[in-house]
Amino acid sequence: MNNKELDKILTFMLKASKAKDEKRSGWSINKIPSEEHVADHMFSTALLSYIFGKRKKLDADRCMGMALIHDIHEAITGDIATRAKEEDQKVTSSEKKRLGHIDTMKILSYLPKNEAKFVCGLWNEYEAQETKEARLVGQIDKLDYIIQAIVYSKKVRDKRKFEDFFVTAERKIKDPELLYIFERAKKIIFMMRPKQGSDLRPTG
Repeated sequence: MNNKELDKILTFMLKASKAKDEKRSGWSINKIPSEEHVADHMFSTALLSYIFGKRKKLDADRCMGMALIHDIHEAITGDIATRAKEEDQKVTSSEKKRLGHIDTMKILSYLPKNEAKFVCGLWNEYEAQETKEARLVGQIDKLDYIIQAIVYSKKVRDKRKFEDFFVTAERKIKDPELLYIFERAKKIIFMMRPKQGSDLRPTG
């Protein structure tokens, strides 16, 4: 047993767990109540990635691993929302990518060398989007917030709050099965009436 390495794993987990406190900024910007946290998103993306990885006979473990760490840097940087129009973003997409790389390397530096190398390999694979597994997870990353939007739509009267999410997701999602879920979610959200007593005043 190497106690120093175990201490490093503990430190890494304490740093990574800050993702549990970081709210997903896209929901905050649109004033969606009780917004989920970054760790919530990584969990549901990982679960869906594993299911579809198995379904498509890909390496489901790698899919799940990439999903679990794809936003790990946000434990440090925070969640910088992707907007339908880049000029609406706080930082450019290229700057967001640069910051993500820096903070991913920073947080992985807390891990022992072997574990850091393995996890870094998964993160790099996801970022490169060159393997079938990475492309699947990249699409599910977007689909996840569309599924989450169904949950929020039960309480939100102004459905325009979700339009940005559909625009950014539709650019990425190409897989026919994921597209089916995307389209089903759209129908559910825009046909759903909010629960009585949960009115949010329309904006604009």
